[in-house]
Amino acid sequence: MKSFQAAILISTIIFLSAYPVSAQSGTYATPSIQPGAISLQSSTAVYNPSISRLWLQFGSGVVLGAAGGLLGGVGGFAANGFNDDFNAIGPVLLGTSIGYLTGGALGIYLVANSSSYDASFGYIILGNIVGAGVGIGGILLAENTFKGDAPKTLDVGLAFSSVIIGGIIANSLTIKKRSNQSSALFNISDSNSQLAIPSIKLTKTNHVNFDKMEMRNSYSPTIKLLNISL
Repeated sequence: MKSFQAAILISTIIFLSAYPVSAQSGTYATPSIQPGAISLQSSTAVYNPSISRLWLQFGSGVVLGAAGGLLGGVGGFAANGFNDDFNAIGPVLLGTSIGYLTGGALGIYLVANSSSYDASFGYIILGNIVGAGVGIGGILLAENTFKGDAPKTLDVGLAFSSVIIGGIIANSLTIKKRSNQSSALFNISDSNSQLAIPSIKLTKTNHVNFDKMEMRNSYSPTIKLLNISL
């Protein structure tokens, strides 16, 4: 058990050294757009999740990865006709690997993708694959260090954690801030431009009645005509 914890700790240190984060998530304000005025909002804001958010991605990736690996292993066993023989090892291992990669990527994606950020499921899977390669390299290094007698928990910890950490790093490098967080009639960004149904807000205005010397509040509809995200 100590070896498994050590593997997780080593992988975490590698991840944190490759991807600096702050203690708290950044907050991004979306400026309002009034008719006749153009408000610019940045689509290149740095993706800077909190440590707890990263751990949530890691935990979700491991849990859904394990579930996907189990389903993939059962699928591989079924593909072999449920025959409990030596020939079933290959399909079961293949199904388990594909299931863990896919499930782990889904777990990371569900946490990272939000109304503010657009995560890429494909890039996360690619990161999982690269992480798996790094994990295999780590296992070979551990076996060489321990003269072929490395603890199995260390090997398993490296294999499972490196896949998820690879996906998290890939997500942090490829995730994009959503440019059209507010809907206008014309939405222009650095990637594409589009027409959309504009949102309508009620704007409070003040009117002074000089005859009665009083002020009245009224509300008028405001339509967003133009949204530029650069």
